[in-house]
Amino acid sequence: MSTKRIGILTSGGDCPGLNAVIRGAVKACHQLGYDCVGFLKGYEGLYDPVQYVHLTPQSTRGILSQGGTILGSTNKGRFAATVGIQDRKELDPALVAGVKQTISQLAIDGLICVGGDGSLAVAQQLHESGVPVVGVPKTIDNDLSATAFTFGFDSAIECATDALDRLHTTAASHERIMVLEVMGRHAGWIALHAGIAGGGDVILIPEIEWNYEHVCHKILHRESQGKKFTLVVVAEGAELPGGGLVGEANDGAQMKLGGVGRAVAAEIERRLHRETRLSVLGHLQRGGQPTTFDRVLATQFGAHAVRLVKEGRFGEMICSQPPGMTSVPIIEAVHEIRRVDPHGPGVQAARALGISFGDRPADEIGQDIFDRLEPAAHLVHGHLQPTPAADEAPLLPAASESSQPTPGPGVAATVLSAQADEPLEEDEERLADEVLDLVAEADEAIHGDPLADLDDNPPQPAVDADQQGEPEAPAARSPVELPETPTVALELDNAEEEAADPDDSDDDDCGLPDLSFAQAELAERIAAAAKASRDSAPNSPALDESMKDLDAEELAAKPGPKASAKPAARGADKAAGKEPADDLDTEVDRLDDARSALEAALLD
Repeated sequence: MSTKRIGILTSGGDCPGLNAVIRGAVKACHQLGYDCVGFLKGYEGLYDPVQYVHLTPQSTRGILSQGGTILGSTNKGRFAATVGIQDRKELDPALVAGVKQTISQLAIDGLICVGGDGSLAVAQQLHESGVPVVGVPKTIDNDLSATAFTFGFDSAIECATDALDRLHTTAASHERIMVLEVMGRHAGWIALHAGIAGGGDVILIPEIEWNYEHVCHKILHRESQGKKFTLVVVAEGAELPGGGLVGEANDGAQMKLGGVGRAVAAEIERRLHRETRLSVLGHLQRGGQPTTFDRVLATQFGAHAVRLVKEGRFGEMICSQPPGMTSVPIIEAVHEIRRVDPHGPGVQAARALGISFGDRPADEIGQDIFDRLEPAAHLVHGHLQPTPAADEAPLLPAASESSQPTPGPGVAATVLSAQADEPLEEDEERLADEVLDLVAEADEAIHGDPLADLDDNPPQPAVDADQQGEPEAPAARSPVELPETPTVALELDNAEEEAADPDDSDDDDCGLPDLSFAQAELAERIAAAAKASRDSAPNSPALDESMKDLDAEELAAKPGPKASAKPAARGADKAAGKEPADDLDTEVDRLDDARSALEAALLD
């Protein structure tokens, strides 16, 4: 059985964490029983002359905490290619053919290419030519769009932040303006993060246009507050106000950036006549030991790159998307540079701290800084839910569009509807108040007003319907109007039909909010309010004493009241075949219906 062989190389600029990637890949290969070889000096070691070494866990021992790369690297030579802001440079077909020959002769089953946007552009061209490659993102600029983080970035921030901490003390001692130039060709992530972490006062990055007037105004504004020193952080890729980058142009290659910090320091000193000093970190950001975060991230990248080779997912780049480790096609990873959002959370936080980006006067830095925050979430059923967009369907149906759950046997359906923009807590409280009012209205209509009965109708002994003569037609009473509400509607169902077919129901109520957590509280409040109303009224034969101490469920289960003489009289009329006036029939039906609906609501 043949053993797989995996190759690995590091290309482009060096940074802390490269050795951690090599070590992670070698150890993963060892666990899988694969051979591992490392090509020296990046892509140059792949062809004419071919330079490689065998890698084992013993040969990579102790390199986890070392900066740089034991395989060497280069960002120049025959395999130089650019991407991102500039166009991609096509490789010489003879070079590509030589690389394919080397891969075939050494029986390489997969080649792990560790590099930034330019190095991965070379890997993409090799993949298009049939070379089995996978990519590992490496750049201290953290500007690859497909991954949340690249190793080396955290170590570079640590270096720049430490420099700002040191510059802070000497600037304050001599009341000077200190300008710190950091790396960042196309993106200002290092300047932004280090500026916030190191207490910078002005941050100049490629993504935000700036001018000297606003920078100087910030310095003078600090002096007016008694702060006689200022820290200015500028990314090497920040364009001058007049336009253009500062650096040395190279024929056939990207511009060698550097010098924008010197231009900024000189102009500030010329305009304000303040002592200004410049510090350029340069390659200090690329050297030294990797931070803990970079060690973990780089080791994971190396191990999962071997996984991509094992699964045959060539032409893809491993990427970090916390909490997972995924992969994307290399062409997507290098297609777009990930830049700082001028309205993103990092810039917003910096402005909230009073940091100037040179794009507005010092007294306007804090204006409209949170205009692009995400919509606030609101509470639904005890859980935070995002506010629905204007073009999305509301969480609850509108007042005119009620959703009706199928009730059980003998239970009236309660239809709930609410406006999507109303808080649920207000709906619950309004619902409780309206149901309490409905209880009072129905109780008064069915049992009569106890106080009115005492004043207008003194207690009379009950008379059997057989003994009494022709009953007088009861005085017409204005029908009781049920309270109108957009959120509560009571509808009647045929109890007999429901009892005959109890299973004839569907799940139409799945869209309604679950109000079970409020039903118990509502039932207790209704029962307590009804009991308090009865207890506060004088004793009257019109009230059934046996019902005073019943709870909500017992009250709902008890048959309809017969204490009131007026409802009994109406029943006698019907038994005798004498129909009262139509309006009275309507009134009685409505009261009975309201009573049944309230009993069903209490049971729910």
